[in-house]
Amino acid sequence: MYLAFGKINGKTGYFIRESYRQADHYLSRDLLDLGADPGSYIVYPGGNSFYIDQVVEEKLTDMGTKADPDEIEDIFWPFVHPEIQRVLEPFRGREKRHQASRRKKRPENKIDTQIHIFDKRRMHYLSFGQMDQRDIGRLPLKFFQILHNKSRDEIEQTLINMETVLTAREYKAYTYVIFYLQQFLDMVLIDLTRPNLIPSRLDNIVENLIWASDGSEVKTVVANGKVLKLDYRFTLLDFETIVKEVQLLSEMLTDYMVAAKKITGTGAHKIEDR
Repeated sequence: MYLAFGKINGKTGYFIRESYRQADHYLSRDLLDLGADPGSYIVYPGGNSFYIDQVVEEKLTDMGTKADPDEIEDIFWPFVHPEIQRVLEPFRGREKRHQASRRKKRPENKIDTQIHIFDKRRMHYLSFGQMDQRDIGRLPLKFFQILHNKSRDEIEQTLINMETVLTAREYKAYTYVIFYLQQFLDMVLIDLTRPNLIPSRLDNIVENLIWASDGSEVKTVVANGKVLKLDYRFTLLDFETIVKEVQLLSEMLTDYMVAAKKITGTGAHKIEDR
């Protein structure tokens, strides 16, 4: 299980989700809608103690999921009162180390998913803060353990949560590294006022570039010392001529499809006249 968030009618909502395997890939599903304030499920009986409302475990059980108390506590921990977090954090850290020690004695889960190089670059930078990632291919699979056997949504939620610690200056370097722009580009200017990138803020710029960009927002590109695009216009390509040729080819294809013989059956061996 993991904590996920998303925008609903412009407001942030939180969910408990889980990844599950289907055939040879992993998908995700919602287990519990926590609404806009997951902290409302936290009960404070007094002192520095707290517990999660029993209704959470009951609803998860109704969904067919075995609820682990430690896992549930981890999900709600970010919403615990800050002063209680301060007091209890040392004890939680000690318990996490004990849990990790116990896990080492168990057989490790088989890794049956491949980690995309894009996610590896993100994980590398978020862990080391280095722009030089020449050693990324030599890192052991265990380094990417938190991304193993996860749905795309869980991977994204995990990395987005890690990205929240980045400063504005680090976001610039982070974007440059994860898209491997140093191999191709000297400079790229992105127009953040394009409709598909609105709203863009420091906390969602990377997410916007990944999921919302379509290329039209690229204003200027300089690579290998050459200006490839300037103020939205290609400098080394005759864009208008290319567009006309593509249009002509499309019309020629339409004419060909009208006149060509129809292919039927399961292969090209069966050809009959229209």
